[in-house]
Order: sequence, then C-alpha cells, then structure tokens
Amino acid sequence: MNMLKLKKGGVWGAGLFLLLAMMLAGLSIGRYPVALGHVWQILLDVVFAGDNPSPGWSPTDGKVVLYVRMPRVLIAALVGAGLAVSGAALQGIFKNPLVGPQILGVSSGAAFGGVLAIFFFSSMILTVSMAFLGGVAAIFLVFLLGFRRGGESLLILILAGVVINAFFAALISLMTYFADPNNTLQAIVFWLMGSFATATYEKLWLVLPAILLCSLLIFYAAFSH
Repeated sequence: MNMLKLKKGGVWGAGLFLLLAMMLAGLSIGRYPVALGHVWQILLDVVFAGDNPSPGWSPTDGKVVLYVRMPRVLIAALVGAGLAVSGAALQGIFKNPLVGPQILGVSSGAAFGGVLAIFFFSSMILTVSMAFLGGVAAIFLVFLLGFRRGGESLLILILAGVVINAFFAALISLMTYFADPNNTLQAIVFWLMGSFATATYEKLWLVLPAILLCSLLIFYAAFSH
C-alpha cells in the first residue's frame, strides 16, 4: 500500500513538474523570445519586488510575459485540466478507459452549438452558451438513444455516442457549406480550430470559476462514494 501511494505521489509530482516547465517554456518561447532567466526574474519581481523590479529585464519583456503570454498560458492550463477531469469523469461513469467527449458526441455537439451561434448571431457570449447547450444536448441524445435500445449495455451507449457524433459532424459540415466565405466561414473555421491568441485576464476570470466549480463537484462526487 505504501509503495502504491509512493508511486501515485511520484506520478503527481512528475506531472506537476512537467506542467510548470511547459508553462515557463510558454512564457519564454514566441515571436519575441524572452530568456528563461528573465521570465523567472519577472515572476519573482511581481511577487516580491513590487514597485522596485530588478534591472535584469526590460519593460518590453515584462509586458510580453505578464500581459500577452501569461493569460494564454493560464487559460491553456485551465482548459487542459478541465478536459482531463471531464474525460476521467466520463471514463468513470461508463467504466471504460476508451470513452471520451469525442466518442460520446459531446465535442461535436458543443462544436455545432458554437457554429450555430456564429452563423446566426456572431456573439461571443451566445457562442459559449450555445456550445455548452450543444454538449448537454449531445449527451442527452446519447442516453435517450442508448436506453431506448437497451442502455444497460455500455457498448450500446458508446455506439449511440458514435452515431450522435457523426450526426453533429454532418450538421457542422452543412453549416460551413452555407456560411459566407468572406466573413462567417472564416470565423467558424477559426473557432473550430481553437486559439488562445485573444486570451486576456478578463477571459481568465470567466473560465476559472466554471472549470473550478465543475471540477470540485466531480471530485466530491468521486470521493463521496
């Protein structure tokens, strides 16, 4: 038992170290490179030096690290954590390590909801809201179709997810076909590909509560049984 706990602790420690290393690399690497030593000094000065930063880095370095790359790195880490938690939750619910948001149609349902909002409204708030509703609708349809066909079998539910995934993927293709190629189509493709280029601290405070609250609820449900 102690050896198992030690191995788990080692895995968690290695994962945390790699995450922090990748975040530091993300703050350093880019069109405007900033030395890792300068990145580390900037972070230390923000925490400890206050209004008296060390002379080792330029104001441009500070702006790039703190106001351009830091929001992107933090949001990317949060989104990755949210995807990992949601994937683990789905695998636990279906008791199958192969299950994920893509297989169950959640990803394509959310993508269709976002595409629908971009096509008709071009509103960021509506895009996020409809993407969430699209993911919920996809999982609801999976359960509805699965239970109608003998949902006590996990295989039936997974097959239902594959069907729903293909259905929403076809609807996305249909929407992109009818989209205006000079405006709407570009916005749809850019949104589907995903980007952290427009990440800001304001968007970070929008993402953080949702992911944190949902993750805490999932952890509570997992450890309460």
